[in-house]
Amino acid sequence: MKKCELLAPAGGPESFIAAAEAGADAIYLGGTAFNARMNAGNFTREELKEAFGFARLRGIKTYVTMNTLIRDDEMDDAFKAAYDMCDMGADALIIQDLGLGSLVRKYIPDMPIHLSTQGSVYSLEGVLVAEGLGYERVVLARELTLEEIRRICAGTKTEIEVFVHGALCICYSGQCQLSRYFGGRSGNRGQCAQPCRLAYDIEEGFEGKTPRGKHILSPKDICLIDRVGELIDAGVASLKIEGRMKSPEYVGTVTSIYRKYMDMYFENGGYTVEEADREALTQIFNRGGFTEGYMDGDPEKALMAEEVPKNAGIYMGTVVKAVKGSPVVSIREDGGRHGPGPISMGDRIEIRGDKNVSALVTYLKPGTKGAVDIGDVKSPVRAGDGVYRITSAKQTERAAVFYRDKTFNRGKYLRKRILNASVNTGGDGSLTVTLTEPERGISVSAVLGAGEEAQNSAAAAARIEKSLRKTGGTPFEIGDIVFDGTVDRMVPVSEVNGLRRELLGKMEEALKRSGRKPRGIPAVAWTPEEENTGAVLEVFFYDAEDYERLSAGLKDTGVRTRCLLPLTEMMRGKAAAETEESGFDTVPYITGISKGPEDDFIEKNFTDAVRIADVNGIYVGNLRWLKAFADAGVMVYADAGLNVYNGFTAEALKELGAARCFPSAEAFGEEEGNYPLMVSEHRFGRGRARDRKGEVLRFRESPFGGKSLITPEKPVDIYAAARRARKEKRTIRIYI
Repeated sequence: MKKCELLAPAGGPESFIAAAEAGADAIYLGGTAFNARMNAGNFTREELKEAFGFARLRGIKTYVTMNTLIRDDEMDDAFKAAYDMCDMGADALIIQDLGLGSLVRKYIPDMPIHLSTQGSVYSLEGVLVAEGLGYERVVLARELTLEEIRRICAGTKTEIEVFVHGALCICYSGQCQLSRYFGGRSGNRGQCAQPCRLAYDIEEGFEGKTPRGKHILSPKDICLIDRVGELIDAGVASLKIEGRMKSPEYVGTVTSIYRKYMDMYFENGGYTVEEADREALTQIFNRGGFTEGYMDGDPEKALMAEEVPKNAGIYMGTVVKAVKGSPVVSIREDGGRHGPGPISMGDRIEIRGDKNVSALVTYLKPGTKGAVDIGDVKSPVRAGDGVYRITSAKQTERAAVFYRDKTFNRGKYLRKRILNASVNTGGDGSLTVTLTEPERGISVSAVLGAGEEAQNSAAAAARIEKSLRKTGGTPFEIGDIVFDGTVDRMVPVSEVNGLRRELLGKMEEALKRSGRKPRGIPAVAWTPEEENTGAVLEVFFYDAEDYERLSAGLKDTGVRTRCLLPLTEMMRGKAAAETEESGFDTVPYITGISKGPEDDFIEKNFTDAVRIADVNGIYVGNLRWLKAFADAGVMVYADAGLNVYNGFTAEALKELGAARCFPSAEAFGEEEGNYPLMVSEHRFGRGRARDRKGEVLRFRESPFGGKSLITPEKPVDIYAAARRARKEKRTIRIYI
């Protein structure tokens, strides 16, 4: 059975140590810049260096997240940071920006790079393009089914990484503009404010799909603890836990449970998840339960946490008595009987009724008729209100063993690296002791001088073995010890102890030196070339109906006009491939995410697609189709979904065949109109919703089905956009 890695998150040193001690094979972490979780604690340069050394001594790999989009004026600093990570000993970089990836591949060719889930890769074809760009691993979009994952793994030698636990985004990663639109904090730039977790009022629509609560964009967390074996069998190289914003207790708890069942599967070929472990995962963090995501397709309403978008805790019972003015409340417990156990002192609870009341349990006594009296509840509650435990003091205490009283330099560690030893007897009675690290094949040796003649060779050998195994607080443990020859000398224990310390020190230094060393660091800079397209108005239509309604008025805009239409709409005859002679061009496009029936239709009718695209070219927003159309000889324009945010990315895509690159939606503003804020695999239906500040979101369905598109709902002035294109003498795009 192919080995599969368990990859855990670390938002700071304590979480890193917790992940290591809980059994992670690899840990991903971020520095102080260029990572998608800039609000996590993250690591200073010195902490990174210590973390890399700590991990290397224990055989744990470290992957540094540099998974944001990068401006031209930032690229030199970003590349220097990547170089520094390599120099300090990181095992790989997780990258979103294709421009940064191209620089790392060019100047640090032996530094492994992983394409982040922010790269929006959802297909085998996209993985193969990433492979051609030099990525050793691709972190797949979280919207794939098990069958789709299996197909991808079977079709590539590139390592595949899949999320198995933690928060889900309702939008495909890398395609979300909601946070930037509402507050200027971009998820693609590491500053997501999570507006998807807020409440929205339904304005109209959503027939047959009416949400249960107001948190209509908030999915539950994913939990694939029951599907680990299937993913391993599918060929997945790495199972990833989300959570760089989570506590060390969360990291330790979740990592240890996934470690347990991965080991069971490798050893026995199967497992049954114990109820205590299932409840421990629920207690440490859940949003009204868990989901298995899209493993078997869209789970529809079961995906969503529409009522409780935060940690929902575990149901423990109900209030049976509350006295006005008293902080003591009587409750009857009828839940939480597994794993963390009943309510305890120090638990954090939430009582849910007309209002949610949070309390720390500082008083706990048996009540009457089987009830329990708890305090300190400082706000009014009523009989019948539900009681939920948000955090368990006992679980927190148990999880603290993974990191408490431990730093990168001292502590009583659980995690050890196995070394094998051999003892060779020389002709002069001396002993050569060698320690070998089997995974990397690193060996160190030292010699013990001859001692007095041994009366009992077996006892002499046993004494040496006992001393060698006393590795104490070091990160090592001695595995096999092989004696080559008879030990016929009695060496003093103090000398064996000294030799053991010498060897362990040598091994530590050898492992620390075993990182890669990059070759020189160039300065990188990009001077953008002004692309003189002249005055062009691009009008982006989501469907043929809007095009038919508005196209007649586009012949007198006063500038060259292009109408952008879904390729599938044109293939199905809903719009013709018009040329400029008709007053405007019609140019087909494929969006950033065309997974599912849209891709299937294009693939099945690719010859027809090429014929239509060959008239005026085609805009392509994902890696899945860019190279395919370029190889077919079509004029291909890299569209916004490919997130071209700097000249280096543009060059990388041009090497794949793009004739021109349209900027990432990161550069969009209100003047672009109703541009996509989200694309979701979850099908909401058509409708409108309003946020707390009165902004209206429109929920659309992609023309070919299978996707939900969420856009602003604002009036669009096409002629004002045309005047701006004429004035600025450049291409202006507006989304209808």
